[in-house]
Amino acid sequence: MILAVALLLGLFLLGMMRRRPAKRSRRGEISYFEKEFAEHKWQQIQELVGIAKPSALRQAVIEADKLLDYVLKGKKFRGETLGERLKAAREAFSDNDGVWYAHKLRNRLVHEAEYEAMAYELRDALKHFERALKDLGAV
Repeated sequence: MILAVALLLGLFLLGMMRRRPAKRSRRGEISYFEKEFAEHKWQQIQELVGIAKPSALRQAVIEADKLLDYVLKGKKFRGETLGERLKAAREAFSDNDGVWYAHKLRNRLVHEAEYEAMAYELRDALKHFERALKDLGAV
């Protein structure tokens, strides 16, 4: 009886340890749940790309920009705006210019009503967002 209780208690504790999210032991590490969310959101963005309509590509770029901001906040990069966080994170990116290209394209899509990006520009921006997210360990 005591052995059975000890065994159940051990299994319970082992299960609890497995479910616990990873802690941030160093500045900037992304937790398991944040990474899982980022991967899920990236998958949704890829589904938008698969629709192959200009409006879906535009939305994918906008969502990718939001996701990058979420990850930068989660990694504790300082700044009030995404632009400020991108400046703070410049050393983390293998292609800082590409990240800025993608972010500026997103800004034009959102703030300039008459701006119509070409499909290749949108796909290019998405590649830069993906590289940045990989650099940060989010996808």
